[in-house]
Amino acid sequence: MTAARSSRFGAINRLCRPVGCGVAAAFLLTMLPIAGARAETPEVLVELDRTQVYVGEAVNYRVLLNHCGMQAEPDMSAFRDFDVKLVSRTQIQSTRIVNNGGTREQQVRLGPLYEYQLTPHKTGRLQVPGPSVEVDGQTYVGANLRLDVADVDDQDLVYLTVTTEPESVYPLQPIRIELTIAVKGLPDPATDQDPLKLRRTMPTLTIPWADDERLGDALVPKVPVSRWASEYLGEPPYGIAVNDYQEAGAGVFGGFFGSPRRDARLAFHPTPRRVLREDGRGRRVEYWEYDFVRTVIPQDAGTFSLGTASIKGQFAARINTRGNVELDPVYAIAPPLDVIVKQPPLTGRPATYTGAIGSFVGGADLTPHQASVGDPMTLTVWVRGEGMLDAATAPDLAANETIAEQFKVYEATEKTEDGSRQFTFSLRPKTTAAQQFPAIPILTYFDVEQEQYVTLESDPIPITIAETDRLAASQIAMSPGAAGNGGEIGTLSAGIYANVTDLSQLRSDGVNLGLWFVRMGGLACLFVVIAIATQRWQRAREDTGLQRRKGAVGRARRRLEAAAGGSSDTVADAASGALIGLAADLCDLAEDGLTSADAAAGFASQGVSPALVDRLQDVLETCDAMRYASVGGGSGDLHAEAAALLTDLAQELRSRKLTA
Repeated sequence: MTAARSSRFGAINRLCRPVGCGVAAAFLLTMLPIAGARAETPEVLVELDRTQVYVGEAVNYRVLLNHCGMQAEPDMSAFRDFDVKLVSRTQIQSTRIVNNGGTREQQVRLGPLYEYQLTPHKTGRLQVPGPSVEVDGQTYVGANLRLDVADVDDQDLVYLTVTTEPESVYPLQPIRIELTIAVKGLPDPATDQDPLKLRRTMPTLTIPWADDERLGDALVPKVPVSRWASEYLGEPPYGIAVNDYQEAGAGVFGGFFGSPRRDARLAFHPTPRRVLREDGRGRRVEYWEYDFVRTVIPQDAGTFSLGTASIKGQFAARINTRGNVELDPVYAIAPPLDVIVKQPPLTGRPATYTGAIGSFVGGADLTPHQASVGDPMTLTVWVRGEGMLDAATAPDLAANETIAEQFKVYEATEKTEDGSRQFTFSLRPKTTAAQQFPAIPILTYFDVEQEQYVTLESDPIPITIAETDRLAASQIAMSPGAAGNGGEIGTLSAGIYANVTDLSQLRSDGVNLGLWFVRMGGLACLFVVIAIATQRWQRAREDTGLQRRKGAVGRARRRLEAAAGGSSDTVADAASGALIGLAADLCDLAEDGLTSADAAAGFASQGVSPALVDRLQDVLETCDAMRYASVGGGSGDLHAEAAALLTDLAQELRSRKLTA
């Protein structure tokens, strides 16, 4: 394609009024006075741009909702004999002049103007029903109109044929659509002349699948319409007008609001080929064929109609005795054709298939590779590629017996990005026997190229699982500030003595100033004591850490008692939560995220004896084993042991005045 053709084409501009722009102007000009006369009365005004069409040919239909509100919409449900397509919606305003002893100008807002394309399904004189609109609880209906729909003429000047290759596909497989226009050639002396260059007015070709909006989301074009159409451009007026595409800059309404201009429609002229085919009389004569080809990619299974392609215009029919070419009007259609997109076959479909179609790769990773029984681990499963991944679900790890026996698995989270899905699992090893995370099926998808189901599997992941570590008291690390300041609090045992030796202090018995000052001093001291006590009481109430320590033992006992008689998991969770929660309250720490080792270190930092710290670790290890490793043992024994430990801890903490 030359640079000039590309520049002239630019971006395709579609005429919102493909035909009959003059009629549209007349419509508005005639309706505006009516609107002024009827003032604020709601009404539905309608108009057809033609009253005679061929079956399968679209006609423009306009609906003005006058004084019905700027957001009003017409109800088109009664149009059962037509395919209805909304082309545009605009807001109409008019200015009318009122003479009342002078001239004044008044702005009158009319309402929304809707433009549709109606394509009749059958021939004959059809009634175009009036659309309705509801305003303030009252329904207003437009006038009924008549449309004469003629059958396609029996002619052999022009044939239209639409084919698809292949006839059926799977989702995401490209399908080639080809429209062939066969135009009958002329006899000598015009046998070598291109039939599209033998008249000055371009015929109009309608190709529904050349409109990206008509294709919708189900069929995605391989290239956008602007690039596709540029390959077929010719030089006006020699060619065909396709879907009323205009030259860039021609404007949406052409000469609607300005002066009339030349035909701004683009001319399309595919490279022709000359073939022999039968005409209407069964004779093999020469035709010129012009092909429009487009590739679309279906996104889902189903049957999708490509719509009716049609051509209408004047074509060279014969050469008269004076040597002039005579033209005949032609209207030809290609019957609607469906694109059949198949579902993946049921035969051979694995139970793990969830709807993914395309071509993908995937894998899995587990971190960390070294852990102890009960430690948290993270499994990340990913898949990416080209195709449909919307229906992909997380692998069912519970279906793998080895994983179910050796790991406790939590529900997965998922993350979706362009062309990829990622699933993240949290899990904990139950036993040291888990020395390898087994291979798992990641995704089962249907490969449209191979036309078979493919299951992606991860590789086995080597891991090392050890017994849960037990810390001796000497291994517990504490921060320097956690052990106190190492000083001692001393008390003064001396009292306050008054040793008066100065004789000048002896006064008259009538007034004892010394006694008076002592009493005043005593009141001042009492005031200071009360103030200090009040301040300490207020600080104690505001000290959340102190409040937590006072109620720590009671909260721990309530949590443990609530699980009495429950299952092993319930008792293990309650015992672990009560003891770790007691450590958190005692050290004023957040309970979430505290481990068994953190709890032991916390008790040790408060001066709890090493023997009790060891018992605490034993109980917490038993809890982890019952939750993650499914070990034997009764829940009642664990509950009793945890309760006894809690009692001993509470007694020691009270003796150290750490709790109430």
